[in-house]
Amino acid sequence: MTRLLTQRAAVRAGIGVAVAGLAVAATTSATAGAGYRHSSKAANLSAGAETVLIGRDYAAVSPAAKIFVVGLSGKKTTGLPETMTPGYHTFVLKQLAKGVRDLNIVRFKDPTYTKKKADRDFGLAFGETFNAKAYHRLVTRLVLEGGLATANTGVVAAQVTLKLKPNSTYFFDNADDNGGPSEVITKVTTTGPETATGAAPKATATIGQKEYAFLIQGLKAGTQIVKLGNIGSQIHELGIGQITDPTKTEQDAVDALLNSDPNAAPPDWLQFVGFGGIHTPKDTEYLKLHLNHGGRYIFVCFMPDANSGGTPHIVRGMHRLVEIP
Repeated sequence: MTRLLTQRAAVRAGIGVAVAGLAVAATTSATAGAGYRHSSKAANLSAGAETVLIGRDYAAVSPAAKIFVVGLSGKKTTGLPETMTPGYHTFVLKQLAKGVRDLNIVRFKDPTYTKKKADRDFGLAFGETFNAKAYHRLVTRLVLEGGLATANTGVVAAQVTLKLKPNSTYFFDNADDNGGPSEVITKVTTTGPETATGAAPKATATIGQKEYAFLIQGLKAGTQIVKLGNIGSQIHELGIGQITDPTKTEQDAVDALLNSDPNAAPPDWLQFVGFGGIHTPKDTEYLKLHLNHGGRYIFVCFMPDANSGGTPHIVRGMHRLVEIP
């Protein structure tokens, strides 16, 4: 589902492949507004040609601490048990494939809202023509908890902590960011009281997402825990690109994303290094980020805007240059 929600592309960075956390193929022209068309297919949460329901390879680093290493490949996901206690859990991504893999976590909060209905609404809301009613159903009946992307090199985020609700069903969606062989969907259920497990990690920085801005406090060089939350009323994502050419500006990066061939990689000076998942309103996750001293990063969101017929949020101004001293 992650790959189908937003079109992304593998980006060559030196000899490796960087994380394509930004939806570089989300627009078809520089005038991505009223004429915006999204080439996503309908998300497929049900068993089918592009979905593999896997066996569980329980591989917790420390079950008492609720830290799980989650291995991602195009054929299976390892490290997730069938059942978990509610509360805070930490997931560390392990790369098992050559390409870019995404892990997004979805919870159905409306028991009458089936996977078949969700598939249809994803296709309507993120397809060729934006459908506001389908978008509203997704926002009110699903919780997109967030997630991560990983690759062989260039990853700035490879660990996420989430608070899982009691007596709920979660779908961990391991998808190929470069249109690879398949998605791998793992179903996990929670049982037990709400206070069963752990506490929120101590965050030293925060990133708030709203229409149409990122509110940022406390980011610094090095490794840190960041509280990432959607404080808006629409679906948002966090894509992180590093601008390596000091002569290039934030607007240069935005123009490169919107004006380039949607099937081509961005320019060499724009390296995509992180993806903070897709979030419905009021969703919160804790990311472990590593940012370079002196690094210049652009944060963007490509989710469709419910107030303007599906125009990508980046076109509405949801991008921000972050310079790390």
